[in-house]
Amino acid sequence: PLFLHERDRDAAKGAPLGSAADLKRILAECRVEPQKVCVHCFTGPAHDLQDYVSRGYYIGLTGFAAMKKRGAHIRAILESGALPLEQLMIETDCPFMLPDKEYLPDSLGVQGRKNEPCCMPAVCRAVAECLKVPPEEVARATTLNAVRFFGL
Repeated sequence: PLFLHERDRDAAKGAPLGSAADLKRILAECRVEPQKVCVHCFTGPAHDLQDYVSRGYYIGLTGFAAMKKRGAHIRAILESGALPLEQLMIETDCPFMLPDKEYLPDSLGVQGRKNEPCCMPAVCRAVAECLKVPPEEVARATTLNAVRFFGL
């Protein structure tokens, strides 16, 4: 499996460099099997997500999806139904992408700290909220996706 991180330059730092186009070109040239690709920690625009999904790639979402302000465009993409649950992975991206505190129980003791694996249920709850399905459904589907993807 290929767990690939693709992120373009921050718009505040200049024009996009085209990293999504480069990644898609490289994967096509190398004839990588789509079911062996996960675009890790996706934070890009809807048109890139649609292209990745149409190619059959898995999409990894992190605590970014549980950030109501910073991750608003990812949440909107989820709410639109553009990402099928069958192609979704949830991740931590430790120590980055800590979910908003409203998704983290106080008992975890991670508010204001770095992201940890114990925050995965927060990502699951945020994704479920956007998809308007129970968190258990997201957990079940993403677990099956991980089992398939990693051959577990």
